[in-house]
Amino acid sequence: MLGISSFNELQAPMIIGIIWVVLIYPLPMVVAYVRHHQNRLSILLVNLLTGWTVVGWIVAQVWALTRVEKEESPIPQKYERPIEPRL
Repeated sequence: MLGISSFNELQAPMIIGIIWVVLIYPLPMVVAYVRHHQNRLSILLVNLLTGWTVVGWIVAQVWALTRVEKEESPIPQKYERPIEPRL
């Protein structure tokens, strides 16, 4: 029969596990989406499929923190027509 002391010994790992799953595990996905990373779907998949391993989570986190490439306009800047004010 589990006594009070046994229950308290099990509480700490459960609380740490819950914090990990709720706050820390999805962190690479959240970072990628907030930063509008061009590979955010790939980062999500890497984190979901291999994030349960520490190495997979670290890879996803580092990838989410890499430089975000700006999307280039299909029309070169010098050919864009300036907006003229209407009178």
